[in-house]
Amino acid sequence: MTSSLYFKRGVVLALATTLAVALAACGNKEAPTKVALDDQDVLTTLNNYVQTSQLNCVAMPVAFNTPVEKKYAELKEPNGAQLAVLVKLGLIAEQPAEAGKVEFVPTDKGKEVYDGLQTNPPLPGFCSGTLAIDKVVSTEAKESGDNYNRDKVVYTLKLDNPAAWASDADLRKQYPDFAKLVDGAGKDHHDAEIESRGQGWRVIEPNALAK
Repeated sequence: MTSSLYFKRGVVLALATTLAVALAACGNKEAPTKVALDDQDVLTTLNNYVQTSQLNCVAMPVAFNTPVEKKYAELKEPNGAQLAVLVKLGLIAEQPAEAGKVEFVPTDKGKEVYDGLQTNPPLPGFCSGTLAIDKVVSTEAKESGDNYNRDKVVYTLKLDNPAAWASDADLRKQYPDFAKLVDGAGKDHHDAEIESRGQGWRVIEPNALAK
């Protein structure tokens, strides 16, 4: 009888000790690392990301040297109103093409700000100034594990050295997303998810995020 009692007490003590160890382990679990708002590595990563996003560019609606109708300003496809405003601003010029049509080439002014936009299909575009991070508003730890962190970063943008043509009313009307970006500089919040595996941060492209 006494032996059985000691055995039961031993079992209870062992269970209590195991529970205490488990609770202590939970209490000592590291919290996800929170990115500092002034983390220079994060700022550099975000700046590289937004500077290649080409959000500060307006797309050329048709490939160069592609014949279109002479009355292109009335066209819906390609966007004739966009072509007309780019001609008006001196970024492209029209020239005669076969069958009484016209085609477009970049002007010297246009070549200075020309870049390839990541559209489908790829079309050339004209970029205004340099897009950069204005400030990091907040960060939120999303995931943390062995040598891995994933965070959501909210930030505002600034547009340095904008081109004079970027303020043209007709251009703003024909490129509303571009106008929204310009008007929202320093105010509108943008967000991105970044991850680190112990060797700096990188931006996770939206289509790479887990569903």
